[in-house]
Amino acid sequence: MKSCTLLPLFLALLFSCTAEPQDEVALNSRDLSVYEIDNSQTLPVADVNDYFELTSITIDPATSLKLGGTIDKFVLIGDTLIVCARRKGVVTALSSEGEIYWQLIANAQDFNIFSTIGLFDYNKFTKLIEISDYTERSFYYFSSDGSFHHRESSEIDFMDRAHLTPSVMVYDIFDFNNTHLIKDEKRYKYLRTTDGENLTPLVPMPLWQEGVVPIGGFDNFSEYKDQILHHSDLYDTIFLVQETQVQPFSVVTLKRGGSTQSVMEDSRIPGKLQFVMDENMPWITQAIPEKDRLFTSYVDNFSRFFSIIDQSKGVQLNSRLLKIEDATCIAPYSYWNGYWLSKTSPWELEFFKSLEAAGTPIDETVVKSFFEQRQNRDDLKGETFYLLKML
Repeated sequence: MKSCTLLPLFLALLFSCTAEPQDEVALNSRDLSVYEIDNSQTLPVADVNDYFELTSITIDPATSLKLGGTIDKFVLIGDTLIVCARRKGVVTALSSEGEIYWQLIANAQDFNIFSTIGLFDYNKFTKLIEISDYTERSFYYFSSDGSFHHRESSEIDFMDRAHLTPSVMVYDIFDFNNTHLIKDEKRYKYLRTTDGENLTPLVPMPLWQEGVVPIGGFDNFSEYKDQILHHSDLYDTIFLVQETQVQPFSVVTLKRGGSTQSVMEDSRIPGKLQFVMDENMPWITQAIPEKDRLFTSYVDNFSRFFSIIDQSKGVQLNSRLLKIEDATCIAPYSYWNGYWLSKTSPWELEFFKSLEAAGTPIDETVVKSFFEQRQNRDDLKGETFYLLKML
């Protein structure tokens, strides 16, 4: 199945970004950057070629990528492209794939997770991380010529501890607005470390809304899991893990029924973004600030979109399809180390092109038609991975 079409989120069309710093200590004295899309005026459309150069990897048509899940992360090491996919479709709100992602990116070389370049040592990796969600995670390996090497999969059990390695970006979720479930007055969230049986408290969350107090004091992850799966709104937080402290780095408000996917920031950027999301906003999967520009991948009505806001040029782009150099690709959905990744099949591309040409709005009928047609297609193979390198 295709990652950019498995998310039937029937939400409204665009997003806004707001932020008000209310706790300088918890914000770690970072400046807050705000990017807004003004729908009241029509800005010039940004030219994608001003921002990216293109590399494409066409997968051998004999290789079928019927993953049964979402491709959400990737790593490019040398000429080896490693794509990480979720399966089984049930992801806990803990979203430990975010922690796995940052551990993988930050520590791949330092901790020698790769026994050789391009050969992932999954056992070593899981022993290092020791956290999980309720999904099967698979790593697919491709060479730059499109040849498929192998797939490694593992069922990861939910565990009660996580390694908080210095200088690694990890994120976890705090739950607000359920004061009746507070077990004590400890206004912290905890992660258990391997240095003993004691729980290690994270710093308190910033109070983003007046009168709202973060709850915590969970004795174990089972209580925490029950809370985030069945109750209340969520605040998704990326933490900067340091030698002596753990500081919030970015906060995303997630209303009940919305996404538990965190905005992932580039760890090189010293600034800070806060996206406040509600039921009327799309699922923002990644947002990368770069100078006066913001690149955002989001999902609306099961379809992937990509947004560029360039404040210095006064231009923006919001599109399902990107025309770059001589190619057209479906909006990218994942970012790593200066690259955005788009997975595009010929049939899927033509489907969205026809919608664009006819100006057809995406409703339940279109969504149903898409999935019905895709079940009977033979041309889902031979997909192309487009790597868009940021200039």
